[in-house]
Amino acid sequence: MRIAVVGSGYVGLVAGACFADLGHDVILVDNDQPKLAALTNGQVPIHEKFLPELLTRHRGQRLTFSDDLKEAVRLSSVIFACSAAAIRNSSAALFFKRSCRIASISSELFPEAQTMKM
Repeated sequence: MRIAVVGSGYVGLVAGACFADLGHDVILVDNDQPKLAALTNGQVPIHEKFLPELLTRHRGQRLTFSDDLKEAVRLSSVIFACSAAAIRNSSAALFFKRSCRIASISSELFPEAQTMKM
């Protein structure tokens, strides 16, 4: 299954690496160009046991990095929004805005699709 994980912070990066290790094809989406370049070049921006090994094993194969949210949503069966912006900024407004953007793109590309609210 192809999975899009939006946000390459602690939650998104670890989740994406684990999904890839379980055999899924993962597109990790972020709008932070320096972070995407670092991840693509093999750098690991956070400390988590076994994360460097998982990224090395799956980078460029089951795990790819992109800044194209619309294309990642179009190609994926499942989309996970993993943004910690609300926590960092003490405001849910930014997280809500990003979530609405993902939902808007999803409904535009797949008007007949079902969504699950959590």
